[in-house]
Amino acid sequence: MGLTRWLVSPSTQQMTSALMAVMVILGNGVQLSEAADWEWSGEVSLKAGAHWWYAGAKNGAYADATMKFLCLKGKSVAAVEADAHSAWDGTTVETLAAGGTITCGKLYQFVFDEAHMMHRYKVDITDSGDYVFFTEHFPIEFESCETGHFFKTKELVDVEFSGEEGDHSGHDHGDHADDHDAAVTTTAPAAADDHDDHADHDDHDHGRRLLATGDDHDDHD
Repeated sequence: MGLTRWLVSPSTQQMTSALMAVMVILGNGVQLSEAADWEWSGEVSLKAGAHWWYAGAKNGAYADATMKFLCLKGKSVAAVEADAHSAWDGTTVETLAAGGTITCGKLYQFVFDEAHMMHRYKVDITDSGDYVFFTEHFPIEFESCETGHFFKTKELVDVEFSGEEGDHSGHDHGDHADDHDAAVTTTAPAAADDHDDHADHDDHDHGRRLLATGDDHDDHD
């Protein structure tokens, strides 16, 4: 009888104890904020003009079949995070083919075709200033000998990010965990890895290098 009464109508003391336990959990940061939608973010200052974003296959396969991508104008992740969540969780996402143009402020989804060794996307920066990039997966996972560094200027100079954040908890990429760990601390490859000189790749099938755009590294238009 006493047990039944406790289950149906807990005492004020019991309710207070339960509430305090929940507050302790929240105070320890268990549920203070939602997990990030994206896996990686980077802050960078850019000059107006065209830039290139690269994604390549390793050993004939891409790290993931698709990747969401978002670029926002802003000083830092904290400054644009609310807008980033709003865009990321919204219903508007544009599937972008390789060779397509990225406009900051729009959410895109890259779909990687393993019939092609590399995908390249044009990032159109209309105004010089500070920008924040968000990607569903670590960009370094898609770096290969074909791509070199994943982000470059129109002149194919590596673009380095002044600040980066990464969180791959809750993301399942199978055997790509090592790439994640490296992405947290590893800087971009040296300029020698840009592969502007393709002499060493004469034995490659260059028809598969870039989806829809061809192998046009020397064409900077």
